[in-house]
Amino acid sequence: MIKNVQTNTALEPYERLTEYKFGHTTYIVKTKFNFTSESLKDIISRLISKEIHKAA
Repeated sequence: MIKNVQTNTALEPYERLTEYKFGHTTYIVKTKFNFTSESLKDIISRLISKEIHKAA
C-alpha cells in the first residue's frame, strides 16, 4: 500500500513524503528533486533510454 503522508513539517515544492507498508513494517520515504544535478528533460530522456534498452 502506498499513500501520501501529511506531516507537520513544511516541505519544499520539490519534496514529497510517501508511506510504504510491507507486512507490519511502515517506511516513510522523503524524495527530493535536486535541480542542480540535471534538468528534468535530462532525467526523462535518461529514463526513456533506459526503458528502450531494457525492451531490446
